[in-house]
Amino acid sequence: WCTSKYNNNYGGKIKRLRQHGCKPVVAVDKETGAEHEFYSVAEAGRSLSINPDSITRVLRGLRRSTGGYYWRYAERVA
Repeated sequence: WCTSKYNNNYGGKIKRLRQHGCKPVVAVDKETGAEHEFYSVAEAGRSLSINPDSITRVLRGLRRSTGGYYWRYAERVA
């Protein structure tokens, strides 16, 4: 028998779920103009202590900035 945690993590399920559908984002500091790239909106929110919903609103054009940063999607390089 296995625990449910083991079953959920078996074969890297969590890693695959994180990679699927994530869009990299860039935070541009309003004061310095420094750019910080993140793998996803969720990662950016955790790293900078900003609500991910607020970041998404900026990316959708509903807000101008949040948390002292301007936001944009990173360009993917194939």
